Amino acid sequence: MELNWLRGILMIKLPKKIKVGGAVYKVNLGKETENGYVGYHDYHNQIIKVATTHTGDDRHNLMILETLLHEVIHAISAIWLEDKLSEKVVTKLSTALFFLLTQNNLMLREIKLPKKIKYGGFIYDIVSPPPKEIEMDEDSFFSTTNDAICRIYVKYSDSDAPFYIKSLFMKTLLKMVMRLHGSFSDEEVEDIYSSCFYQGLYQVLVDNNIDTLIYNEYNKKVR
Repeated sequence: MELNWLRGILMIKLPKKIKVGGAVYKVNLGKETENGYVGYHDYHNQIIKVATTHTGDDRHNLMILETLLHEVIHAISAIWLEDKLSEKVVTKLSTALFFLLTQNNLMLREIKLPKKIKYGGFIYDIVSPPPKEIEMDEDSFFSTTNDAICRIYVKYSDSDAPFYIKSLFMKTLLKMVMRLHGSFSDEEVEDIYSSCFYQGLYQVLVDNNIDTLIYNEYNKKVR
């Protein structure tokens, strides 16, 4: 089920509902609020509101999608983290993750991993298996300590479920983009990385196809 509307000659589609953990949020579209807000998350009524206009003008499709991602991150914070993420941190996360999702098909629903990840002008090669001397993160099968050589090392066994591996891949990418984005403090990076935020993010992206929606909208050809 999707929401459609015309902006000039373009059409954008958003899900009518978004699953976040055990909650199901209704997505409402409309104008910005009187104080100029273009998005709103209501945990108790389980509603996400996204404005299609700002200062009387239609908003660009990608800005609408970034607002949707922003409010979804608020929902993840509410459901998975007891609403611990501040507005400032949510804004930084939505900006950083939106950039990641526009640049990459993360293949979250497929068994295999992408060969490369692009972010901020960097291109990371996905290398598996890693050399023996590479130190892997204790909490995942991935190494996030190799920014200087632009490689992400992956180590797992054939018995590991592919979608479990993908969730840990999302955790690694989350740490990578927070470090490269440059606006996160070390404490913010550690707090988010050590929490279950990555699980909530992975679940929301996979269940609602938000990553595909953003990637396809950014990379489609305008005729």
